[in-house]
Amino acid sequence: MPTLFENATSASSYSTGDSTNLLTQTFTPVVDHSITSIELHLRRDGLPGIITVTLRTTSGGKPTSTILASTTFDGDTLNG
Repeated sequence: MPTLFENATSASSYSTGDSTNLLTQTFTPVVDHSITSIELHLRRDGLPGIITVTLRTTSGGKPTSTILASTTFDGDTLNG
């Protein structure tokens, strides 16, 4: 079982200035380590379509355009 290093329970919205809106969570690791997995608890509202989850660097507490990892999935398949 993976070791839990960070746990975020709140999120904030951030607009990138183009047509992209991000729901973000930030954290600062207390020890250096590699991330091997991320667990998200998501619930569907309507039919959201394709969802992209990215792990990004931050600057000033906001996400940058530097993507460390990314995945996409069909949000319509989530439980409502």
